[in-house]
Amino acid sequence: MYQRVASEILLVMEMWTPLFSGIVSASIWELPYHCRIVWVAIIAIKDRKGFVWASVPGLARLANVTREECEDALRRFESPDEDSKCQERRGQKLLKVAGGWQVLGHERNQEKMHEVGEEIRKMKNAARQAKWRKNQQLKNGTPLKGEVPYVEALKAGAPEEVLDKLSEP
Repeated sequence: MYQRVASEILLVMEMWTPLFSGIVSASIWELPYHCRIVWVAIIAIKDRKGFVWASVPGLARLANVTREECEDALRRFESPDEDSKCQERRGQKLLKVAGGWQVLGHERNQEKMHEVGEEIRKMKNAARQAKWRKNQQLKNGTPLKGEVPYVEALKAGAPEEVLDKLSEP
């Protein structure tokens, strides 16, 4: 039983969060250095529902900033941001809750992450299908798409110079 609980805890701890490239063009990137560091720490430790379970001193320690810098960053994230790309809740990024904070854009980022995952899945599937088709062609003895003119010329008894030209990239 203890082993199962421990492995479940490790599974939760091994979560990852993508850092989308748009962060560098977001209003958050205009904030002081300590705010950006605290934000990245928040993004890194939020759970799958977007909750950040931490105290101010714990978050400050994790982000390697002073308590005052952490408090300043949290104040900014809990306040409206008129420059935010997303004006849901007037650009506010965090909501103070019992035990920590809720990341307000979490669901939107989850949707983005799902879209990226879907694109990756489609690309992998296309590559897998292409490999399968190639293997089928090789098994059946049929030429690959680009080899058809060469094979036809070979069957027709074309001279070697013609075959060489057909095999050039």
